[in-house]
Amino acid sequence: MASSRAGRLAILPTAVTGFAVVMVMNLLHEAGHALAGKAMGYDVIVRTNHATVASGRFDSVADGLTMAAAGPLVTIAIALVACLTARRGSILAAGIVLAALASRLIAAAASLNYPNDEARISIALGLGKWTLFGAVISLLALLTAFALRGKRLGWRCYLGAYIGASVGTALVVLGEPWLPVLRF
Repeated sequence: MASSRAGRLAILPTAVTGFAVVMVMNLLHEAGHALAGKAMGYDVIVRTNHATVASGRFDSVADGLTMAAAGPLVTIAIALVACLTARRGSILAAGIVLAALASRLIAAAASLNYPNDEARISIALGLGKWTLFGAVISLLALLTAFALRGKRLGWRCYLGAYIGASVGTALVVLGEPWLPVLRF
């Protein structure tokens, strides 16, 4: 009975960790957009789920594409570093790689209604809406497979991560109108 209770309680710390990973990953993704925009000389507005230039217009198409690419590039860079760390045994790092994959899958789903980062870039380059998403998601899926390889994580771990990540994602997406707006 005690081990069953301990197993159930193991879901909570994993859920909290999953929530924290999603929040930090999202913050870093949006910071990538903001830093790129700022580096090009724009005033940038950052919300929990998107970053844009204050004027609403870029000086060039290239500037807009650069700012759009910065977020996914940060996400990929984090996933690459986390994958290397996960291969050395870190379960948290494996979760970070999985969160990176999930974030781009969610962005792809959102692109059904409004083209997200990779979709906008892919369209602008004449590659069709899904080409870059396919490449990014394939890369992140491969990194996730490498990061999770050999880890013997039980269903409680995956359930806790799913719950935490779902709550974090819901807060990022649905809470945007109520969460702070930052100007850089």
